Amino acid sequence: MQAKKLYFSHAIRGITGSPEEIEKNCRLATANAAFMRAYLGPKFVVYCPAENDAFPQMAMKKSLLSIENVLAIDCALIEQSDFVLADTSILSKGVRKEIDRALGLGILVFRFAGLSELKTGCDFIREMARGVSTATTAVTLKEYGHE
Repeated sequence: MQAKKLYFSHAIRGITGSPEEIEKNCRLATANAAFMRAYLGPKFVVYCPAENDAFPQMAMKKSLLSIENVLAIDCALIEQSDFVLADTSILSKGVRKEIDRALGLGILVFRFAGLSELKTGCDFIREMARGVSTATTAVTLKEYGHE
């Protein structure tokens, strides 16, 4: 089985966009991505925007890129993904846009807030990748608009 591509949608700028909030959000996202990789194993490739944030942050400070440009690139990466796991504990404009893009493309999105929901999301994604359909999967699919 070829590795499945998983896009991890999460807040970077968050609510205030302050350097402190960006740093906090990126630390949390990086830790969550490390958990996903360890928990899901090598059959999944996890893309975490926070792990690649130095370039866009510097480009935005120098007015070479706008937030909209960065989100357009993120959405292009989503187009290449099999699944999206979205941390909605901070439902930023960027996370909303990424979820909308994935759903518009018919890509399965699992929303979570907190570590226990992240674990559930990873279990769900693993089941879907294997083609396993369980009662939990069916309820989750219906809850998020996929049947």
